[in-house]
Amino acid sequence: MLQENKIKTVLEKQFIYKGYRAYILALPMGHRCGYVEIPINSIFFNKRYDEKLPIPKSVLNNKVVGKRGVMSLLGFDGETITMEVLFDVHGSITFSESSLMDKTNSWFIGFDCAHAGDRPDPSITKAIFADIDHGFGEIRTLEYVELELKSLIDQIIIFEAEYNPS
Repeated sequence: MLQENKIKTVLEKQFIYKGYRAYILALPMGHRCGYVEIPINSIFFNKRYDEKLPIPKSVLNNKVVGKRGVMSLLGFDGETITMEVLFDVHGSITFSESSLMDKTNSWFIGFDCAHAGDRPDPSITKAIFADIDHGFGEIRTLEYVELELKSLIDQIIIFEAEYNPS
């Protein structure tokens, strides 16, 4: 039987990179998620990840698919630039909300590592599911998610410099 106090999301790491706050959460099923806190003066503040951005489609010219999620790209109409298409990050941006855990009155964007080919990390799940078969795929480590967050922040800075008039 599962114990209630063992099934929770855990903040594994928080750090500041180039002035942006970043958070890595471990979810009860063994996957990690990465989040960046977006400043209020950003063009990405208070925007849903699937919402049109004031960025021309030409920004994607000669770009490779990279680490973007297949579903995000299948939904791309060739015209509308959204965060899920813009940012080359693991599985695309899949989160945009005004709160994260106990932090509120801000804006966060993020990605998850629970896609096809992502394997749950047994070090996260062992306290809950001791005998679970973790299947196949690649475990997205804390270090991997931190590097993805730094890459995301670098991309945010580039697009802010070019497309944010403030």
